[in-house]
Amino acid sequence: MLGWQGAGASLLDERLKDLGVTQARWFTMVCLQRGGGGLTQRELAHLMTIENPTLVRLLDSLEEQGMEAILCAAVHGIFAEASDQYLLAAGLQSLVTTNTIPHSTNGIDVSELLAPPIRHFLNQDRSKSR
Repeated sequence: MLGWQGAGASLLDERLKDLGVTQARWFTMVCLQRGGGGLTQRELAHLMTIENPTLVRLLDSLEEQGMEAILCAAVHGIFAEASDQYLLAAGLQSLVTTNTIPHSTNGIDVSELLAPPIRHFLNQDRSKSR
């Protein structure tokens, strides 16, 4: 299946756990949104590179959870020409981004994740210049 791999996948699953969403469910919702509602199950399964029975189980689990609203979380909120407003006007109920790029949609603070490796890098750079 397409989507995040390795450590990124586990971090994504960890962040989405409280919402009851796994990477597989998240990716299903992304593909449904990209398809604009006009995809057949076969087309959606092909897009996701999974078998039809797997897709049916994913769709059933989303329905059982009562997934009705389209929500979006993005890592780097770079929105060209007010595209964030276009997404919200098109039916997106919520748009939240990390604070890696300042924007009004920033709602996920990643400074605790980024600060230690940045400090480590800067300390290595200082020791090399001595």
